[in-house]
Parts: sequence; C-alpha cells; structure tokens
Amino acid sequence: MGGGWATSISKFGGIAGPTIGGYLLASGLPAIRLFALLACCPAVLARCALGIGVAARRNAPARRSPVVQLASPEP
Repeated sequence: MGGGWATSISKFGGIAGPTIGGYLLASGLPAIRLFALLACCPAVLARCALGIGVAARRNAPARRSPVVQLASPEP
C-alpha cells in the first residue's frame, strides 16, 4: 500500500519539479537571489509546521495526570 503512494508522489514530483524550476529560471531573477529564495523555503515550511503544532497543543484539552497517593506512615 505504501509503495503505491510513494510511486504516485514521485511521479507528481517528476513532473512538477522541472516545471516549477523552468518558471523560476524564466522569471529573470539573478542566480544568487534564486538560490537564496530556494534556501529559505525549508525554513519557512518548518516554521509553519511548528506554528501549527503549537496552536494544536494550545487548543487541545488539558490532560490530567493520574493522581498517585502515597501511603502515609502509620504512627
């Protein structure tokens, strides 16, 4: 089941990657600026994922830890 998903994603990437690359090269940006823009993409995606994770934890109901009662020493 996972092999089928991996194959379909790789085919999508095989078509979309060169297409997006062609559009970026045709945009007329200098190469140094283009590489800087592409280097920022993983950091931006990681920041978005982190923000979504933090927001999800804030909105989640609080989990109560089990109360452990210690036995009191007998007099």
